[in-house]
Amino acid sequence: MASIIKLKSGKWQARVSYKNSSDGKFKQKTNNFNTKIQANEWSRKLELGKDRTDLSKRDISFIDYFINWYETFRVTDVSIGTMNRYENTGNLIEEFFKDECLIDVTKSEYQQFINEYGQKHAKATVTRVNSYIRAMCLEAIDEQIIYKDFTRNVRLIAGKPTRASQEKYLEKKDFETLIEYAKKHANFKNTSLFEIYFVCESGARYEESAALTWDCVNFDDNTVTFDKAYSIQTKKLKSTKTKSSYRTIKISESIIIRLAELKKEQTEYFERIKYVNKHNFVFRNSHRELPSNTACNKMLKETLDKCKIKNKLDFMT
Repeated sequence: MASIIKLKSGKWQARVSYKNSSDGKFKQKTNNFNTKIQANEWSRKLELGKDRTDLSKRDISFIDYFINWYETFRVTDVSIGTMNRYENTGNLIEEFFKDECLIDVTKSEYQQFINEYGQKHAKATVTRVNSYIRAMCLEAIDEQIIYKDFTRNVRLIAGKPTRASQEKYLEKKDFETLIEYAKKHANFKNTSLFEIYFVCESGARYEESAALTWDCVNFDDNTVTFDKAYSIQTKKLKSTKTKSSYRTIKISESIIIRLAELKKEQTEYFERIKYVNKHNFVFRNSHRELPSNTACNKMLKETLDKCKIKNKLDFMT
């Protein structure tokens, strides 16, 4: 049953009772309106929808629903790269919309989000982000959490030309220059650069290198094992998404020597400050943090500039 009362402020408060599907307890949804007509309309829509949808989901934030959606419907047998793109889209949503409820997102607000993001990205990238969010919207409509697709007919803005495929890779000479610079300057005080050096030598992606722990480095056999991944979104360890992602590879003697130096310096420093390296992460720095994907990308850009390498690429590429 719905109840509507007039508040001392002059506004009208509507209250609708419903049974929470998760615990079976009765709860209430409340909202305030300027007019009684608005309160009645809101109550009527909720009452009509109580038998068809879970009202407890109506308060879910945009970012929480997006995470639930891709973890439920999109994680099966996808590549690490694809999973990274979903997590990166989640980061964009969280940065722009904060904890705004999904049901409160408007078409104009979403267009503003696309406008801002598109100013610094290519059309293909903007299109992909929009396609993920639109697929999520259609699922939310099916669940009757929202009733309109706020991505429909959105104008996709792009401020950067799509990079030619050859610009996404480095020439052999440039790649060797990058490795040599990173090898020379990487150390415990600059684990972002050290991680770039490791990725160049191993072919790993960010979520694999960030998740690397010392027990997965075999200094006798010159091998590293990738058996887990690091979630950019939750900042927690997770399992690899495909069987092929779980692997042990051979790495060069030079990177093994540098890793041994890093381990020694890191261990001595953490013992000195009485800090326990939780999970025993390889690339945890002197600030007791793992370099973020953003920090690694920034360091990569600066390094490419210092090496006078014209082609630019992202750390995830």
